[in-house]
Amino acid sequence: MVDPDAPSPDNPVHKYWLHWLVTNIPGDSLSNGGTTNMAYSGPSPPIGIHRYQFLLMEQTSSINVLVNKRRKFNLDGFISDNSLCIVATYQYRVEA
Repeated sequence: MVDPDAPSPDNPVHKYWLHWLVTNIPGDSLSNGGTTNMAYSGPSPPIGIHRYQFLLMEQTSSINVLVNKRRKFNLDGFISDNSLCIVATYQYRVEA
């Protein structure tokens, strides 16, 4: 789960605020387990309207990644570096 509007909606570098990241989910259900790389943190926009995006991606191999900050998450790089394919998305908006 990411916020593409943090810190600003016109960020040209495609950095996001990371709200949740789970990888290596066996099978087709989060209830089967997985690796929580970043614990869930719900939306709390400081100002204005923010979009929150859930992305479901297919993995072709195991992902070993250390994510230690929420700010400036490089989503495009993460997808590319891990050869991921987006299979579903959901987005909602929250106004501060």
